[in-house]
Amino acid sequence: RAIAIIAVIGFDAHIPGFRGGFVGIDMFFVVSGFLMTHQIAGQLLNGRFSATDFYARRILRILPPLLLVTVITMAVAPLFPLLPQEVRELAKSAAATAAMVSNYYFSSSGDYFSPHAEINPLLHTWSLGVGAQYCLLAPAVMAGGSCVVDASGGLAPRRAGDAHGGAVRHVIPSTLRAASVTCTS
Repeated sequence: RAIAIIAVIGFDAHIPGFRGGFVGIDMFFVVSGFLMTHQIAGQLLNGRFSATDFYARRILRILPPLLLVTVITMAVAPLFPLLPQEVRELAKSAAATAAMVSNYYFSSSGDYFSPHAEINPLLHTWSLGVGAQYCLLAPAVMAGGSCVVDASGGLAPRRAGDAHGGAVRHVIPSTLRAASVTCTS
């Protein structure tokens, strides 16, 4: 991941020889996604996965520095000569960033590669939005994938006696559990 970060910083700083900072972002996504998926799968298989612990760790790791950067950006913004429209755009991007959906905001608000986009101080947060959405969906998809619909229409572990059947029961969101859709061994 450090190599990926160096590639992105070198590209953004326009250091000669650092062309293709987007490859660094791709590398970071692949490595991070692999590590996270491996961690979730291992815990599911061992019956030790806790959605609460998983999400708490992610929130505590990502949200404080992200909110700090967003707040500092908004606090420093008045020191720069911004047009009213630019202030509104910055406020919208800050709100999208705090909600972890800046990837959707930036993809719908123009050309990512335009010169105007380059000066948006929160543009880089799109990747955190993608990562957060992966974190949100991956455990549920992986847990759901470990279950199959049985003949009676209920969910059951893929194989009788699966060790992760109990873990899956705790991963499925409470809304599904409330509807009596659980995996049992």
